[in-house]
Amino acid sequence: MNLRHYILFRSFANHYSQFIQNVPFNSYMCIYNRRIKGLSKFGLVDNAQKVFGEMCQRDFVTWDTLVSGYSQKTRIIDDPNNFGSFSDGNVRTWTAMLSEYAKAGRIEDARRLFDSMPEKNVVSWNAMITGYVKSGELVSARRLFDAMPERNISSWNAMITGYCHRCIMREARELFEKMPERNAVSWMVMMSGYNGIDLYLEVWNVFVRMYRSGVMPDQPMFVAALSALKGLTDLELVDSLRSIVLKSGYEEDMIVGTAVLNAYAKSERLDLASDFFNGMPFKNEYSCTLMIAAFSQCGRLDDAVRIYGRISEQTVDTQTAMMTAYAQNGRIHDAEHLFKLIKHPNIVTWNAMITGYAQSGMLDDAKDAFLRMGTRNSTSWAAMISGLAQNGRYNEALQMFTEFHRVGNFPTYSCVSSSLFACANLGAIDMGKQIHALAIKRRCQHDSYVGSALISMYSKCKNIEDVSQVFSTVEINDTASWNSLLSGLSHNNQLEKARDAFEKMPDRDVVSWTAIISAYVQAGHVDIALHIFRDMLVRDVKPNELTLTSVLSACGSVGAAKLGEQIHSIIHKLGSNLNLFINNALITMLCTQRTW
Repeated sequence: MNLRHYILFRSFANHYSQFIQNVPFNSYMCIYNRRIKGLSKFGLVDNAQKVFGEMCQRDFVTWDTLVSGYSQKTRIIDDPNNFGSFSDGNVRTWTAMLSEYAKAGRIEDARRLFDSMPEKNVVSWNAMITGYVKSGELVSARRLFDAMPERNISSWNAMITGYCHRCIMREARELFEKMPERNAVSWMVMMSGYNGIDLYLEVWNVFVRMYRSGVMPDQPMFVAALSALKGLTDLELVDSLRSIVLKSGYEEDMIVGTAVLNAYAKSERLDLASDFFNGMPFKNEYSCTLMIAAFSQCGRLDDAVRIYGRISEQTVDTQTAMMTAYAQNGRIHDAEHLFKLIKHPNIVTWNAMITGYAQSGMLDDAKDAFLRMGTRNSTSWAAMISGLAQNGRYNEALQMFTEFHRVGNFPTYSCVSSSLFACANLGAIDMGKQIHALAIKRRCQHDSYVGSALISMYSKCKNIEDVSQVFSTVEINDTASWNSLLSGLSHNNQLEKARDAFEKMPDRDVVSWTAIISAYVQAGHVDIALHIFRDMLVRDVKPNELTLTSVLSACGSVGAAKLGEQIHSIIHKLGSNLNLFINNALITMLCTQRTW
C-alpha cells in the first residue's frame, strides 16, 4: 500500500462514523463490508478486524470478506470462540475458517469450530479430515472419515494420502480398493506411496490398472512409473512404458525424457541409455550427471570422464557426480583432488566424499570430513554409520547412531539397517531391541530391507521366535527377506522350518538355493544337499562361488567322484576355477577321493 492510498483511507475513516449514522441498514452493511474488503485487499487485515469489531451486526458477507483477507495474508483470526458465536454465516464461511485453523496447525481449535458448526457439508468434513492428516493424527482422521454421513472422492483421497505419507500402505490399499470411484489423484497417491517404501512392482501394477481403466497418464504419473521401473530393472517394462510415453506425446518432455533415461540406465543397458541420451533434443544438468553415474557404476570410468568433458559449464552437481565416479572406481585420490577444487561444496558433495572415504576404508578421513561439515543431514549420518559398520567398527557405528538419535534426528531406513547389522555382529540383542522399537515408531519395520536386517539380527542372537514374528510384519516379503528368514532358521538349526520356508518361497535366487544346500551340508545330510543341487541345475539356476564350495565339500565327504567331476567341469565353464576358496574345496575333495 503506497502513501497516497494510505492517506485516502485515513481521511475516509475520519469522516466515516458521522456518515454511517445517516444511512439505511442495508447500505450500512454494504459500506462496512466494502471497507473491510478494501483494507484486506491492501494487506491491512488488523485494521479490517478492528472495523469488523466495531460493527453492531454482521452478515455472512462480512465474515467471508474478513476470512478471505486473513487467508490471503496466511494469518488467522485469534479467537475461535468469537467466530463460533456467529450464527448467520453460511457453510462456506465456517468451512473457510475451519480450513485456516487446520492449516495453521491449530487442530484443537479447528475441531471446536467443526463441532459448533450449525450445518456441515462434505467439504467441511473433508477440511477437518485433511487437518487431522496434516497433523499426523490418522486415528482421529479415520474415526471422522468412518462417521461421515456422505463422502466424495476428495474424502477418500484425503484419507488415503494420510496413510501413504506415513507409509501405512495396507490401510491405504484397503481404502483404495473400496473407493466407489477414483480420479487421477487417487492413482497418483497410491503410486507415490508404494514408491516411498520401494515396492516398485506395486507401483507398476497400479500404473497398469490405471492405464487400462482409461485414465491418461500425465507427467508426474509417467515419472512415478519410470522411477519404479528403474528399481525393477526390467528392460521389457521400460520399453512398454516408453511406447505409452510416445503415444501420449511426452517423448520430448525433458522431465519425462530424463526419467526414461534413468530407467534405461538402471536396467544396465547402457547401450540403449547412451543412444537415448545422444538423441535427447535437450540435455540438462541432471541427465548429464545421470549418465556419468550410470557409466561409473558399470566400471566404464573413461566414458564417464568423456561425458564430463563435454559439459561446457561445470557446476557443483556435475563435479560431485564425477567425484563420486572416481571414488566408486577406486580412484579416491582423484576424487579428493576434485573435491578440493569445488569452491562451494554443498551437503551432497560432502556426503559423496564421506561415502567415498568409507568405501575405500579411509574411515579416519571420513570422520574428519564429517566433523568439518557446516551442516549435516540424515544422509551424512547414514554414510558414517554404514561405513563404520561395514568396516567392522561396530561399537563406533552404534555410538554414532546413539548420538544421531540423541540430537533429535529420526533414524532413516539406512541408519536402522546399518545399526542392526552392527548389533548382529556384536550379539548386542538389547541394543537391537531398542533399535527395533525405534523402527516401529518410525514405521519402517514393514520395509523389506529393515525387516531383513531385523531377521538377521535376531537370528544371530539366537532369538528364533522374534525372527518369525518380524517376518510376518514385513509389508511385502521379497526374495531378500525370504532369504534372511531362510538363513536365520538354518543358522539356528531349524532345518525343517528352513526347508518349509524354502518350499513356500514365491521366487528363489541363487542365494536361496545356496542357503538351503549349505544348511543340509552343515547338518550332515549330504545326500539331500546334492539332490537339491541337481534340482537347482535342472532349473537353470547358475551356482555362485559359495554354492560350489558347499557342494564340493559335500562330494568330498561322501566320495561322490562322478558328481565331483561334473562340478569341476561346471567350474571351468563358469570361469570360477581361479577362485581361491573353490580351488581349496576342489583340492580337498580330490584328496579325499584320492583321485590325484
